[in-house]
Amino acid sequence: MKIRKVKHGTAMPFVWVLMVLTMGQALKAQALSKNAICKNWKLDKYLEEGVYYAPKEVENQDYLQLNKDMTFEAKMEGESYSGSWMLNTNGEYLELKYKTKEVEKLRIQHLTAATLVLTYDVEPYRYTEAHYVTCQ
Repeated sequence: MKIRKVKHGTAMPFVWVLMVLTMGQALKAQALSKNAICKNWKLDKYLEEGVYYAPKEVENQDYLQLNKDMTFEAKMEGESYSGSWMLNTNGEYLELKYKTKEVEKLRIQHLTAATLVLTYDVEPYRYTEAHYVTCQ
């Protein structure tokens, strides 16, 4: 068996860059999966203009529970809500469809096993991050 020497050129670095980018996208898509996001998330804090702050007292019990059957339950500012949800992994957003037929788009900024960071796709909250932690 002969061993071929690879000539130094631009093809090898290009292949490495392509492999790294492909692996990064695969890992990101894996993190944004139905199984990864189906949890009971409790509102922990907000981030706005580089400053973290605690939720208002009326928001202390706020949560978002995403169920595997694509339904959700939520408590926001003391009010209970429910409906269905959809995860768009390409656009990296969560869409909540309330029983009132109102639809809300939430951009997923960050997701780990224990944290979920969302931004609302509506003014004036577009630049405010809502940080959730898992209750499970």
